[in-house]
Amino acid sequence: MPSGRPTRSNACSTCPLPVSETLSWRTRVANGTVLGPRIFAAGKLVDGPKPVWPESVAVGSEEQAREAVDMLRKDGVDFIKVYSRLPRVAYFAVAAEAKKDGLSFVGHVPIYVSASEASVAGQQSIEHLSEILFACSHDESDLRKQLVATAIGAERDRVRKEQLKVVVSTFSAQKAMRLSRLFAKNNTWQVQYTYAFLNPYELHDSRGVRYVPASTVNGGLTA
Repeated sequence: MPSGRPTRSNACSTCPLPVSETLSWRTRVANGTVLGPRIFAAGKLVDGPKPVWPESVAVGSEEQAREAVDMLRKDGVDFIKVYSRLPRVAYFAVAAEAKKDGLSFVGHVPIYVSASEASVAGQQSIEHLSEILFACSHDESDLRKQLVATAIGAERDRVRKEQLKVVVSTFSAQKAMRLSRLFAKNNTWQVQYTYAFLNPYELHDSRGVRYVPASTVNGGLTA
């Protein structure tokens, strides 16, 4: 795994505002200079060495993960947001460092970590049901091993899309209930939208699909 300080990937025109600008808006709203909503800022996403989104903080080791959290804390963020390709060891290092620094951490559950492990580690919220559907499958362990063994990019997206059919057909109500109780115990929240699964798992023939961007209808899950 890479060593040294975490790196930031090249900028893109569709990325969120720079941290400094976001925090400036937070301050201006808080002191009444401008009218706006109360802002809680995460800053850069903390992702793996090959991040999903440009401008993420790319980390691949425990040391880099700790440095990333400390760097964001010094930037003045309110919480840390983790993402899909974060390696397992780096994920738990983020969790430990965020706790030490008094910061919450939220975001996607990386494919290398189970939803139950994320809850126990203290992840305060999980976005888009990430890894939750897999956690409710009888075949969770085998599906995770299969996915982790794939190459990042088109191959992983293809396998993930194929696995979605399996998680629906192998759903376990008992596992779902246990996971729900664990979330309640640990105060783990599920927030934001996720995907709807329709038989035969495609949206192309659904009413109203013409109002949905083609990239959304045809797109897969990036992890």
